[in-house]
Amino acid sequence: MWWDTEIEFTTRRSVTNDIASAIGLVQLKKANQFINHRRMVYDHYYRNFNKVFHARLPDQVSVTDNYRPSFYFFWIYTSSQNVRNRLAHHLRDNGIYTNVKYKPLHYISIYGRPDKFPLPQYQPNASDVYKRMLNLPIHQNLIRQNVDDIIEAIRNFRA
Repeated sequence: MWWDTEIEFTTRRSVTNDIASAIGLVQLKKANQFINHRRMVYDHYYRNFNKVFHARLPDQVSVTDNYRPSFYFFWIYTSSQNVRNRLAHHLRDNGIYTNVKYKPLHYISIYGRPDKFPLPQYQPNASDVYKRMLNLPIHQNLIRQNVDDIIEAIRNFRA
């Protein structure tokens, strides 16, 4: 799949330059605005997928005085890797980019050789989640129509 990457070697620690740092400082001032927008997208997804989607949704996140999530991901957990991959292709065919983040370390050759241990027994939960999870777009540039189009495309998918 297009999200599969491989780490082939370790490298040195990099320090950002002044221009990238200046951009970062400006973006930090917008962080609350970005998080609030992603929260609106998250809530819209949750309300619309709650009744119709054939996959498990993340637990609904609560914001408290002590906990404020970034709403950086909205993932769905499909019934199988095959369904996840078919859904990802269906969405891509409809102009919607999805991905899977955080490949388990035991799948990355620099951290170990997958052919030297039985993967399902090695880290079964990480393996299962990686094979069945799909991240939907939830960035701050999405407008309501984009989100509605994503929801509609998923509703039209036949598992």
